Amino acid sequence: MGQNESTFEARVDRIERSYEMRTANGVRHEILSDGLIVARPRRRAPRFPWKGLAISGIALIGFKVLMLMNLGPNVYAQRVEMLADGTVFEQAGAWFMQVDVVTKWTAENLTALIKTALR
Repeated sequence: MGQNESTFEARVDRIERSYEMRTANGVRHEILSDGLIVARPRRRAPRFPWKGLAISGIALIGFKVLMLMNLGPNVYAQRVEMLADGTVFEQAGAWFMQVDVVTKWTAENLTALIKTALR
């Protein structure tokens, strides 16, 4: 097999793989800098939603901070203990709602900031 035949076979293989990916996963259209519209295959596996996970984590911490500021540390601890004595789902909620370092620090600083702002 000569050089031209091997490069031709490699190109055919690449085109066939691209075709298979396009038919299996769909295409996305892209406009190149010269104005040419090119159909490229979509990614095979969906990406992990890091942004959604980060927003959910921030929302959970924000909710915990507001609850801790509103109820106070003693009542909040009692409510979390009540959850810990409940069903499996309530125990999972108690695990998520337990006071961590970030929640405690944020609640303390936000409470101090609000008190100084209201003076």
